[in-house]
Amino acid sequence: GREGEDLQICSQLRDTVIAHGLTLKLIPMTYVEANYSHQDAPPASGSVDFNTTSQLITFSANSKQQFVSVDIKLYDDDINEASEGFFVLMEVVDETNSSVMISGENPIFCTIEDNDSIYFAFNQSAYAFNESDGEVFIAVEKVDGQLTEVAYQVDLEIYYSTATNQDYAVLPVNSSRDCCSDVARPPVDNQVISTCFEPDEEFIRIPIQIFQDEVVETSEYIYIDLIWYEKSMYGDILESCEIEIIDDDELTIGFSNGTSLIVQEGVGNFNICIAVLQPTTSSLISDVFSDFIRVGINKSGSPFTDLYLESFANSTSCFEIVVEDNDYFEETKRYSYHLSFIDSEFNSILHPSILNISIVDNDEITIGFQQSVYYFSESIGQANLKLLVIGVLDADNVILSVNTLSNGSATATEDYRREEFNFTLKLDHNIIQLDIINDSVLEPTEHFFVQISLLEASSRIHLNTSLVQIYILDDEFTEIGFEYTNLTVPEGNVILMLNINSSLPGPSDGLVQLSTRDGSATGLDYNGTRGSVPVVFQPRQTIASFAIQIHDDNISEGSEEFFGVIQPTPGKNDFHFNISIAKVSVEIEDDDMVNFGIHCDDCT
Repeated sequence: GREGEDLQICSQLRDTVIAHGLTLKLIPMTYVEANYSHQDAPPASGSVDFNTTSQLITFSANSKQQFVSVDIKLYDDDINEASEGFFVLMEVVDETNSSVMISGENPIFCTIEDNDSIYFAFNQSAYAFNESDGEVFIAVEKVDGQLTEVAYQVDLEIYYSTATNQDYAVLPVNSSRDCCSDVARPPVDNQVISTCFEPDEEFIRIPIQIFQDEVVETSEYIYIDLIWYEKSMYGDILESCEIEIIDDDELTIGFSNGTSLIVQEGVGNFNICIAVLQPTTSSLISDVFSDFIRVGINKSGSPFTDLYLESFANSTSCFEIVVEDNDYFEETKRYSYHLSFIDSEFNSILHPSILNISIVDNDEITIGFQQSVYYFSESIGQANLKLLVIGVLDADNVILSVNTLSNGSATATEDYRREEFNFTLKLDHNIIQLDIINDSVLEPTEHFFVQISLLEASSRIHLNTSLVQIYILDDEFTEIGFEYTNLTVPEGNVILMLNINSSLPGPSDGLVQLSTRDGSATGLDYNGTRGSVPVVFQPRQTIASFAIQIHDDNISEGSEEFFGVIQPTPGKNDFHFNISIAKVSVEIEDDDMVNFGIHCDDCT
C-alpha cells in the first residue's frame, strides 16, 4: 500500500463452514519483532509508518462466509524515502481448537510505498561572473521534500559551452562521490559533474575556476542541465542554468588621429581613422569581436553614420575627406566628429571620442581704402570710407582696428568724433562710417587722418592705403560789406563810426581787411587807417565798427571826400564769403565862413 492509505488484509476460510465462530488475530510487527528481515525494502518503524494495533477476524457461525478483511493504517510522514516494509502475523485466538490450521506464508510481508517527492534546483537560473573573479561557485539546493537515509545522486551535465578549458575549470566538489553506482546512466558526450545529496544536506556548492586570459572578447557561456538519480532509478532533467563569463579586458576604441587635426586647405584627400587603440597587440583581440561592435560617427551634430568594426582592416577603419582649394580668403573651418557606441558586447570605452578638425585657409588678400584723400561737406553728418579687397573674401574673421588721428587742422569733438574701434570686414560689410560734426561757424576747410591696422597680425593679409586724409569743407556762407555806399559828415572834431555788416554772426576773424584812401580829403582832414586793418566780428555780432577822427582846420574850403575800401584778406580763400559793398565814399562838409566887406579909414 501507499503512505497515507489503508492496507487491506484479507483472511480466507478454505474448508467448510465451522459450526461455531472462529476468531483470528492479525498482529502487525517490525523486523525486530518478527525476528526476520526482508531484502526488498528497508524496515518501517512501528507507530511511525503503520498502525501496530492487533486486530481480530471473526468468522460467523452458521454462515457460508469465506473472506473477512481488516484495514491497517499506513501513516504519511512527508519524508522522501525508499519503500519500507513490515510483517503481519496471523494467530488463532482459541488455541483449544486444534482443528484450525493457518496455511501459506505466515507472517506475510507488507510494503509501504513512499508518496513524498523531492525536488532539486539551481539556486539561480543564470550566473554572471567576471573573468577576473577567479574561483566562483554555483549551488544546487533541495527545494522541496525531506530526505531520510536515502542519498540522491545529482549530476550536472555541461551540454553546451562557448568557453573552453582555457577559460574555466570545474573544481572537485567536497562531497562528490558516486552514491548511485548501480544506476545505468545513458552515455553522454559532455562533461558531467556528479555529486550526492545526503539526508542532512540542503545545498551543495560546485566550485568553478575562471581564468584571466587577457584577451578582448565577448562574453562566453556555459549551459548546464541538472539531472537527478535515485537508487536503482534513472531520473530526469530538473532544470538548466546559464553561466556567463564576462570579459573584463578593456577594449579602447577611438580616433587614431588624436583629439585634434589641423589640415591645410588644398591638401587633397586625407583619412580619418577609427581604431582599436588598446590592447595594442592584435593577437589579444578575439577574432569574433567584429561581429559585436557597432560605432556611430557624426559630424558637428549631423545624424549618425554607422561604422562597423567588422569592416576594419587590422582593427582600423578609415574614411576619406577631400579638402579642396577654393581660392577664397576665409576663416579657419572647424568640424567636430563624435563617436558613440550603437551597441557593443565588449567591455569597451571610446577614447578619444571627439576629433576636432581645423581646415586652415592658404589664400591671401590685400585690404586698403578705396582712395587716399576724401572730401566731405561739413553738413554730411556721416562719412563713408569704402575698403577695397584684392582677392576673394569669404570670412568673418578679418578684424581691423580703426583709429582717427588728431594731427590735422580739424578739431576732434568739434569737427569730427574722435573714435577708435574694431571693424569686422565682410563681403557685405566693407564701409567704415565716421561722424562729421556740423556747426554754424564760418571757418576754412579742415582735415584729419584715419588709419587702419590689423587687430591680429597675419601673414596672409596685406594692407595697402591704410592711412587716408579727410577734408571737411565748411558749408557756411556770409556777405560782408559797408552799411552804406555814401556818407556825409560835418567838419569838426567829430568821430565817424564806419560800420561793416556781415550776414552771418561772428566769430570770424580777418576774413576781410579795411583801408582808407584819400580823395580830396587828406590826412589833415581825418585820421586814416594807415594801411589795412583786419575786420573782426565778435561772437554773435554782425556789425564791426571802426572810428574815424574828423579834424577841424579853420580853413574855408569846399567839401572834401575820402574812401573806405574792403578787400579779402590774403590766405582766406577757403572761407565762403562775398563782399557786397566794397567801397564807401565819405564827404566832409566844410563849416568855415569867409566874410567880405569894404574897409576904409575915411569913407566920407
